[in-house]
Amino acid sequence: MEKHEYTYPAKVTEVLDGDTVYFMVTLGLRCFTYIEGRMARINAPEKNRIKSREAGIAARDYLQDLLLDQSVYIKTEKIDGKRSEYICEKNDSWSRWIVEIYVKIDEQFINLNDAMVTAGHAIYRNYK
Repeated sequence: MEKHEYTYPAKVTEVLDGDTVYFMVTLGLRCFTYIEGRMARINAPEKNRIKSREAGIAARDYLQDLLLDQSVYIKTEKIDGKRSEYICEKNDSWSRWIVEIYVKIDEQFINLNDAMVTAGHAIYRNYK
C-alpha cells in the first residue's frame, strides 16, 4: 500500500488531555472544519484514572500551555486501499484523526509529539 501525507494549517481550540487536541482546520478558500486529533506515536498518562491522574493533568497542562489558541500545522496520512470515516485521513477506533502537530518557535518548526516525550509527559508507543 502506498502512503500519502497531508499537512493542514490549524488552530488549537481545546486540549482534552496530553495526547488529544481539538482543532479548527483550514481547508482553503475560507473553508474550515473542526476535528478531534489523537497525537501519533505517543501515549500520555490518563487524567481520569486514579494511578495516573496527577501525571495526566500535568501532561494536559503542559500541552495546553504550548498549544491553546496557537496556530499550528497538523500532518495526517492516507493509506491507499483503506477507507475511513473521513475518507482521506487515517483515524483511530474513536474516529479521531491521527496527527503529528508542528508549531513554529523561533523560526523553527517543532514536532510537539516528540516534544511531549522529551519533556517526560508521554512515551513513544506503536499503535499499528
